[in-house]
Amino acid sequence: MNSSYAACFFVLALIKTTAALASPARRVSIVTGANGYLGREIVHNLIGDDKTSASSSCTSKILCLVRQRRVEEEEKYWKSVAVDTHHDQVQVMPYDMLDGGQTLSDALNRAFENVDDTTTDVECCVYHVASVFSKVDDHRQMGLDNVKGAEDVIRAVAELPSRKIRVVLTSSMAALRGPGQTPLNGKWYTHEDWNNVSELGKDWVRRTNGPKLNQKSVH
Repeated sequence: MNSSYAACFFVLALIKTTAALASPARRVSIVTGANGYLGREIVHNLIGDDKTSASSSCTSKILCLVRQRRVEEEEKYWKSVAVDTHHDQVQVMPYDMLDGGQTLSDALNRAFENVDDTTTDVECCVYHVASVFSKVDDHRQMGLDNVKGAEDVIRAVAELPSRKIRVVLTSSMAALRGPGQTPLNGKWYTHEDWNNVSELGKDWVRRTNGPKLNQKSVH
């Protein structure tokens, strides 16, 4: 099992567990990075759970958070694939992982709109999938940006202590291996590998002598 599939399996298993709980009057799911492979898979599974749910009294909403330039494209995608009665439950919103949590706060406000502070029958889950992972010269800053994005998610949620909000945090290959760290099986990285050598902001530098990734291990 490669790392991408392992992360996907864990998140989707958590979705099943959440759906099995007593249904509130409204359930809102917020997915950051919703236009990526894992993000879209999560949204599809959330829609699938609503279709098969035994409870018809729960009103569900899914907020897909993507970069501003991706909003129109993502709206067209969901209009094309969600052609049944669930097409209107998916809403796309702009998201900037590095804006200090402002766009996530906007999504949280949308999740609880028209709900007063005494209402407890709204269940919200934030699936934080978004990350910065691209070809850059400053690898250290890219790592720090991802840490900051995750911290801002937690801070935005913490600002709403009276709300029932769960957070599912995913990660990148950087959590599985540090520079030059060899896979446990000697071939490719799996869900059993963890980065136990890197320190926050200290040693995220380009290395050329590390083991090459098997093509099957990263998607």
